[in-house]
Amino acid sequence: MLTLRQKQIKDFVNKVITRKNIAPTEREIAVKFKISPSTAHEHLESLQEKGYLEKAHGRARGIKISDSLAGLIRIPLLGVIAAGEPIEVIERGRETIAIPKSRFPGSREMYALRVQGDSMSDENVNDGDTILINKHSTA
Repeated sequence: MLTLRQKQIKDFVNKVITRKNIAPTEREIAVKFKISPSTAHEHLESLQEKGYLEKAHGRARGIKISDSLAGLIRIPLLGVIAAGEPIEVIERGRETIAIPKSRFPGSREMYALRVQGDSMSDENVNDGDTILINKHSTA
């Protein structure tokens, strides 16, 4: 799942590559979003880890948007779960999210839920986060 800023950077990189046929530098990304070059670098590293782009190390314009979702697996996003009481899933439609195959833990049946509330923030599960759940017959 991408953060808003990561999506903005991915879209910007894609737009620049499409228009100019060359990727922007980390400094150009930093200027566009009014962030430091090191923060731009961190966002690009996160996008690479998540499978949304590839970076050629040692090249200033070595960013390439992944051609397809071939390296991603779709997981159903079944709804919302309250971080606190009551502990129940509130189903909402049949959306999906895409996660990199490298992060998929095998052939288990999985689904995703969006967290609502902040009672789990001490465990780094914050309001608006998406969590992955392995389906089991017992808790």
